Amino acid sequence: MSDTPLLKTLDHTMHDLATRKGFLGVLIATVLAGGVSAQAILVADAFGNGVDGMFSPTFDVTINTDTKARLQFTSLSIPAGVTVFATGKKPLYIKVLGPCSIAGKIVSNGGIAIGSSNNRPGGSGGAGGAGAGVGGTGGASMAARFNGTGSDGSGARPGIGGKSSGLIPGHFTDPNGGGGGGGNATAGARGGSPNGSNKVPNVSGLGGKAGICRAGAGGGGGAGDIDNATNPSLNDGGGGGGGGGGWLTIAAPSMTISGSITCDGGAGGVSAGNVGGGGGGAGGCIDLVCQSTTLTGSLSAVGGAAGAATQSNAGCSPGGEGGVGCINVYGAITGSGISTPTAKTHASILVVNASCPLPVYVRTTTPTDKFMTGIGITPLTPPWSSPWGLVCTVDDLFMITLFAHTIPGFKNSNGTRSGMLELSVPSVSLPSVDAEILMQSLTVNTSNKITGISSCLKVLMKL
Repeated sequence: MSDTPLLKTLDHTMHDLATRKGFLGVLIATVLAGGVSAQAILVADAFGNGVDGMFSPTFDVTINTDTKARLQFTSLSIPAGVTVFATGKKPLYIKVLGPCSIAGKIVSNGGIAIGSSNNRPGGSGGAGGAGAGVGGTGGASMAARFNGTGSDGSGARPGIGGKSSGLIPGHFTDPNGGGGGGGNATAGARGGSPNGSNKVPNVSGLGGKAGICRAGAGGGGGAGDIDNATNPSLNDGGGGGGGGGGWLTIAAPSMTISGSITCDGGAGGVSAGNVGGGGGGAGGCIDLVCQSTTLTGSLSAVGGAAGAATQSNAGCSPGGEGGVGCINVYGAITGSGISTPTAKTHASILVVNASCPLPVYVRTTTPTDKFMTGIGITPLTPPWSSPWGLVCTVDDLFMITLFAHTIPGFKNSNGTRSGMLELSVPSVSLPSVDAEILMQSLTVNTSNKITGISSCLKVLMKL
């Protein structure tokens, strides 16, 4: 046991501990008043502190994550007939301390793209849901009337814009490709083959690749048809790409869903002329972090429909369908409701993402103790016993420690204190995958000796 990394730290200073190699992230520590505890206790901040009060809208409302991406309610009740829209550039994370009931709707869908036809500019792409990608603009758009190639969607794995054949005056069989569908948990489809019987090349955009599921990517814009090099009004614009479905996380002790939650991709814009249709946006991500979820309503994170190409002569190609998103339930789920795609269930765990970086509190009963927290990547070797308890996060390559800095005189009347540890997800140097980590807290006295070790806490980091 004398060669283990933790025991080696006993004679080190706090500075030595805090500057160990293998940093995976940044722990930002502030100080809060805490409750009574014995030695070091690590407490999951799974359901927030209720700082935003009750949420019980009686009419449709929009939550813009550009203003606030993490909401912490004491209770949540969305009645039937009420829709809550989630928009903005960041994913939405809702924490609920108490009852959570959704009889109405929560919607974070990608926007439907604008279509186009002959002698009109390319259609604009659909807006993304919360944290999601925007659809690409159709070729020969208002901003670029002499560029027929559709623009790519945005997001992690966007659909690619359809290509234009360039200036071929008066032709109705020149190939103008459809936009590819955005990708997420599954790949988006490539834009379709040209309509009609004449054999022309397929220059449609590729669909976005499949990968780890997050907010959906936007579909690519369809190509336009450039018939005139000087008169933009004679050029035909392509259909825009659909927006990606948003990323929504709700954490509550228990949850009842008799209404619906949708993070669907938006449909690609229709081509009504000799141009390409837009690709559909990818479906988004729904994460329910709940000990018990009862679903009698519906959950949906499907891809957006491909933009059709309705002109029957050769040359115009439809877009590709958006890829499917994902639905994750961290805990138990019951009920006869519908989940599309099928929800995947996971062991209950603390889920952290860029919109919700606060995972834990650490508490001690000794006013003069300093806090440290270790992080280890799982799987690790089995925990081993120490004089202070089981040690889980010891790993020479993957461990960080940091103090929860304290403010002199800031404590409860009984001397108890808490450090609030915030794991900053954007700064963590890990691949873009789900990373399960272990967090374990230590308390150290004024002589820099360990006085207590908390139990281990599993945290799922969705980067």
